[in-house]
Amino acid sequence: MKKIQERKYNTYLALKEFFVTWAVTLNRLPHFTEFYAIFLDKVRKIEELSEQQLFDKKGHGVNIKRKALKLELIKVATQNADKLFAYALFIKDLVLQTELHYTLSTMKLSPDATVLKWSKGIYDRSQLHLSEIAAYGITEATQLDFNKLIGDFEIIIPSQRINSTQKKLTTALIAEHIKNTEQALEQIDALVKILTSTEPIICTTYEMRRKIVNYGNRSIAIRGLIIDAITRMGIKGVTITFLDADGLPLEPAFVKKSAEKGGFNIKSFAEGIYQIRFTKIGYKDLIITINIINGELCKINVEMVKI
Repeated sequence: MKKIQERKYNTYLALKEFFVTWAVTLNRLPHFTEFYAIFLDKVRKIEELSEQQLFDKKGHGVNIKRKALKLELIKVATQNADKLFAYALFIKDLVLQTELHYTLSTMKLSPDATVLKWSKGIYDRSQLHLSEIAAYGITEATQLDFNKLIGDFEIIIPSQRINSTQKKLTTALIAEHIKNTEQALEQIDALVKILTSTEPIICTTYEMRRKIVNYGNRSIAIRGLIIDAITRMGIKGVTITFLDADGLPLEPAFVKKSAEKGGFNIKSFAEGIYQIRFTKIGYKDLIITINIINGELCKINVEMVKI
């Protein structure tokens, strides 16, 4: 649920309490019960969709499974790469050594597609040398387990995209229900004004409840630091581009630059899963995935490698 939607929803909850308190008087207004029924129905649907989003954000379902599989796949792929690298050193295969030059930290910061491609490459190269690398700990049995892990992760990636699409559809549904709720409230607004001269307290209270409440502002939502992987010094002027969970540009676009010592702060950002692209001339591009949770400071520390 977007911030403006949360604010609207909080207003509706306040109005629900108001309508119950003054039900006897309000029910006498013409057609009030009809519009009130629409209001209650739409607020109930918003509540259900909001609860569904809340559980998704807490990590239930496909997203948490994808993350767990990704970490396990990275661990196994890295271990196999280390074993295969030891073999490549022994046979003096410079090409194979170069192909295996990845680190655990690098893979953890990489997108799903990169992790999958790299893992498949490790598996394929292990298969090519399977008869010679048993002594290094890579066997047919370990390859079967590795291949199954790759397959499971490959299957769940599109599921994650579907889940992300579903979240967007849910947000769109919430927006539609809010639109219908506002239409019902416009009718109720006009009806309540009838009571201006006879029930001024009801009218004043209604106007107060009708205002948007609970903005939930935070001092800082995201704090980041970008350093050079070798010198460990902060990098100034890095372009920081925020993308959605599928790697597509946000609308409107959200781009920042790192400060003198490589730091950057963002005061407010909507809750959700995002990708961030870091770019600067002379350095390799870097993409990471983050999860922003309302009320929690998201800390980002990245290392960029010079070309």
